[in-house]
Amino acid sequence: MSRTFLSITNKSPSLEIKTSSPPILGEEKEILHFSHPQHTLLLVNFPYIFTCMGCKEYGAGNRFKCLQCDFELHEFCALAPPSLKTHSLHGQHSLIFYTKPGGYLRSSCDVCNKAMKGYAFRCSSCNFGMHPCCAELSREMNFPVHGHTLKLLPTTMSTSGDSDFVCYECKSKRSGRVYGCGSCEYYLHAVCAKSMVNGLYANGIKPPDKPSKFGRTVGVAISHVIVGLIGGLLEGIGEGVGEALFETVAMKALPTAEVHGHTLKLLSSTMSTSGDSDFVCYECKRKRSGRVYGCGSSEYYLHAVCAKNMVNGLYANGIKAPERPSKFGRAVGVVSHVIIGFIGGLLEGIGEGGKLYLKLL
Repeated sequence: MSRTFLSITNKSPSLEIKTSSPPILGEEKEILHFSHPQHTLLLVNFPYIFTCMGCKEYGAGNRFKCLQCDFELHEFCALAPPSLKTHSLHGQHSLIFYTKPGGYLRSSCDVCNKAMKGYAFRCSSCNFGMHPCCAELSREMNFPVHGHTLKLLPTTMSTSGDSDFVCYECKSKRSGRVYGCGSCEYYLHAVCAKSMVNGLYANGIKPPDKPSKFGRTVGVAISHVIVGLIGGLLEGIGEGVGEALFETVAMKALPTAEVHGHTLKLLSSTMSTSGDSDFVCYECKRKRSGRVYGCGSSEYYLHAVCAKNMVNGLYANGIKAPERPSKFGRAVGVVSHVIIGFIGGLLEGIGEGGKLYLKLL
C-alpha cells in the first residue's frame, strides 16, 4: 500500500501549502508525515522541553516523535488541517496552513506577536497570520491559572506596542494580544497562555527567555572581541615560531653576494633581540626586533627577517614583502567589526519597529 498522502502546491517561491492531513497508521497513533517521510512518527509523552521542527517553537509533554532520530512535532502541528474555514480569532476569512514562512521579511504572529519561523496559518485575503499553537486558543477560555473565564481583549487595547496590562504570570508588560477577566483585574498575555497549550505549564517548565536585540548585539560584540584577542595572541605565537624556523634556514643559505660583497655573520642574540636592535638594516632602512646579520669588514647590517626575502624568492623576483598591520591595527579592525555589528543590531531593531508601525497603519 502506498503511504503517499500529500501533494505540495507552490503558491510562491517561499511558501508551501499542505493539502491533506497525515493518516493515522495504527491504534498507537503512528503517522507518516510529509515533513519527515523517511520514518514514521509515534505519539509519545515526555516531560522535558523540545523544539518543534514544524513551527520552531517550544513544547513539552505530548509530541509526535521519530524513534530513530531526534525529529519531533507538536501534536497540533503534526495533525494540523490543510485549512480552517473559520476561527474565532479571525472569523472574517478562512486560513490556509503554510509549511514555510512567506516573503523576504519575517512576519509576526497576530496573536502572540512572536516571529513565525515555520508552520503557520495565514489568511490569503489579508495579512493575518498565527502559529498553530495560537490557533488552539479562542476568544473565551478557561485556564488552570485563574478561576474565572478569560476573554481576549480587543486588538486596539492590547497590541499597540507594549500593552498597559501587567500579565499576572510573567509580571510584565509586552506586545501581543491579552486575555482579561471580567470579574477581576486579572490579565494574561496570549504568549503566556500558549504555555498552557503546548505542554510547558503542565510539565512545570518556564519558556526559555530569549535575549533582546541589544543583548544579542552585545553578546556578538563581546564574542568578536574575545575571539579576536585570542586569535591575535595565537597568531603572534605562530608568527614567532614561524619566523624562528625561517631565520634558521636563512642562517644556513643566505646569498649574501647579491646584496653585499662580504660574508655576513649572525650577531649574537644579546646584541640584536632585546627590543628593537641598535642596528639600522641596510635593506629596510630602519631598526626592529629580531636577529641581525653583520659585516666584519664594514658597518653593514641586515635583519634576519629581511634576509628571508632572499630565501623565499621575493628578492630574486623584485618583489617587496607586503607590510602586515600591527597588533594595534588588527585590534582596531576587530573593534570596527564590533561597531558595525552593534549598528546593524540597532538598525534591525528600528526595522522591526517600522514593520510594526506599518502593520498598525
